[in-house]
Amino acid sequence: MADPTQKTCPRCKASKPVSEFGKLKTRADGLSHYCKACSRAIFKAWYLRHREERLKKIAEWKAANPEKVREQQKKYHQKYYQRAKETA
Repeated sequence: MADPTQKTCPRCKASKPVSEFGKLKTRADGLSHYCKACSRAIFKAWYLRHREERLKKIAEWKAANPEKVREQQKKYHQKYYQRAKETA
C-alpha cells in the first residue's frame, strides 16, 4: 500500500511529502496533481507565453471600470497607509 504521507509528482517524478502539494478539493486525495514547485513553473511559463494578452485585458478592464479601480485603490491605501502610520 502507498505511503499516505508521500505523493509522486508526475512532472518531476519526485516522491515528496504531501505538504509539498497544493489543495485541490475535486481530486480524490484532495491534493493537486503537481508539487508546488512544478505548479509554479507551469504557471510562470503560461504567464510568460500570455503576458501581453493578460496586460491588455487588465488595461481594458481598468478603462471600462474606473469607479471599481478607484474603490480598490482607496481600500488599499486605507489599509496599508494606516498600517504604516501605526508602525512609524
